[in-house]
Amino acid sequence: MHLNFERVNIFPHALKLLRYLGQRVANSSTDCVEIMPGDVLDVETGKYVRRVSERIDEENFESYIRSYAALYEGFFAEQQAQYSDAEINTILERLQAELYRKLSCLTLRERVPTPLYFTLSDGTHQMVRVNFAKGVVELVAHIYDSEYYSLRVPSWQIVRVLDGKLTWEDFALTFRMRLDREPDVYQTLVQGFLLMEPEDMNWFCAKLLDIEGQQKRVVVEAGGTRYSIDRYCPHQGGDLSLGWPQDGRLWTCPRHRWQFDLQKDGQCTTSNASIRAVCLENE
Repeated sequence: MHLNFERVNIFPHALKLLRYLGQRVANSSTDCVEIMPGDVLDVETGKYVRRVSERIDEENFESYIRSYAALYEGFFAEQQAQYSDAEINTILERLQAELYRKLSCLTLRERVPTPLYFTLSDGTHQMVRVNFAKGVVELVAHIYDSEYYSLRVPSWQIVRVLDGKLTWEDFALTFRMRLDREPDVYQTLVQGFLLMEPEDMNWFCAKLLDIEGQQKRVVVEAGGTRYSIDRYCPHQGGDLSLGWPQDGRLWTCPRHRWQFDLQKDGQCTTSNASIRAVCLENE
């Protein structure tokens, strides 16, 4: 719920987005409309029909969201009913088996030094620990690593995934979990492991290897200094030749705004990735 009311996050309010588009693409032939739950877009004719009389504005946004959420309070209360200890243990065992199946398909797992812990927020003290480097998934009593990823989730959500009613990616997009990492460093392989189905793991690893294999070098300039860097972003292959400098030393990827410190060999500021920057001024 709180994500709806944060001043800054990755989810724009519809009205703010429409105002922005109206300013930036005023001459576009594309219609930018505010679609409300209950409105209809006929994809065959392209006709948009407003069926909801109550529209959202800055004044009634919060009250609308809270009243809309209240309609589903009973549904979520029913879903969040406590499981018995025996049921929790069964869910943990099923989760352990599914994570092992995913891990077995992750061909680049030895590259991940950081373990991943899964905890059921309404369960016992047991949790599932994924040791990528050793290819082991085990039940443990507590987090005993100094560096780790940790995911705390409600049992009913994991059951939906295990029953095939929800994909791993859709589960992540529900935001009904708490993700922590120590240190706070993004790892592409861990994110891929969390988001993808077992049958997609080989494709994901092959894609990463393809990005690495097709690397070319390009020359960029920041703060009056030229650097040679990898052309493609190690995140998802964005073309860094189309990026731009910031603060005289950071190079920004145009695809997802990852930034790399050119004065620190191209190290990413928010992950363990690098674009292997080399200063050319002394050559």
